[in-house]
Amino acid sequence: MTSTEPDRSHPALVLASLSLACVAVATLDSSVVPALPTFQHELHTAETQVTWLLTACLLSAPVVTAIIERLVDLYGRQRVLPAPAELAPSRPR
Repeated sequence: MTSTEPDRSHPALVLASLSLACVAVATLDSSVVPALPTFQHELHTAETQVTWLLTACLLSAPVVTAIIERLVDLYGRQRVLPAPAELAPSRPR
């Protein structure tokens, strides 16, 4: 007996999507590195102390991601994902 449902697996599309996601995560994780000297100067700290900013960013990202994923499971994507944009302080102009 054959199924009337179309084949929905697109391995090339899945691979491309996952590759793009990996590049995005790597870019975001390393985006703090160029700003470290500026943070060091502004906070008047040593280089070894300012690298904790990078560590904090790398450690907090998976925790926040897990929390947001759980909230999406509980309340739905349409209610949860606009919330961080509303809670973020406005940028100075």
